[in-house]
Amino acid sequence: MSNTQIDYDTIAEIYDLYVTADYDIPFFLQETANVEGPVLELTAGTGRLSLPLVQAGVQVTCVDSSQGMLDVLSRKLRERGLSAEVRCADVCRLEFHTSFRLAILPFQSFMEIVGEERQRQALSAVFACLAPGGRFICTFHNPAVRRTQADGVLRIVGRFPTQDGTLVVSGFEQGGHPIVERLQFSFTLPCGVSCLASALLLLCVLCDEPACCSNHIVSGNFCPILGRNGGRLLSIGKTTF
Repeated sequence: MSNTQIDYDTIAEIYDLYVTADYDIPFFLQETANVEGPVLELTAGTGRLSLPLVQAGVQVTCVDSSQGMLDVLSRKLRERGLSAEVRCADVCRLEFHTSFRLAILPFQSFMEIVGEERQRQALSAVFACLAPGGRFICTFHNPAVRRTQADGVLRIVGRFPTQDGTLVVSGFEQGGHPIVERLQFSFTLPCGVSCLASALLLLCVLCDEPACCSNHIVSGNFCPILGRNGGRLLSIGKTTF
């Protein structure tokens, strides 16, 4: 597996197709409703949470380390006639002249900060941005539940309709003590192609053990069957519990 974190620039344009979770939006709308001044949102991404907050009248400063994800967010803001400060920055190295009454790091994104040293740097950086008495809301996975998925078993994350057919996202994870090695990939099935065909294609793609397959992908020998069917590697890298 790769020794790097996931490169979100490479998936920015299709991220919204397969990341559609909204279960935490009511909670953050409630927590930000009466905050004086701007709210600092870390790992804002393409605006999954940012847009509902801005639409609700919250003044949001959106931070993410992926310029590609922020480009998508900025485009969405322009299209909706909304405004927010958007800044590309590493959460471990935040520099603001403004102090925030509330900083949020939603969607378990703290777990994308790999390694205790970097996690401590991130916490220190966030603390330095808070006004006296300010709050920091950071959500986490339940390790006992989450670890059961890091078993090296190939899973279909989901099938998502597109203009050209169906985007099928699959992948597997290994480890979890605490580092998780993750590999995800996608391919597009033309309209009318059955789920059975997608399953057969997956068998062709992962014709070896997952660890062996990941080595082939890293070395550039990605299964040609996937490529001929519109396949692409979504992300390869590490996360943590």
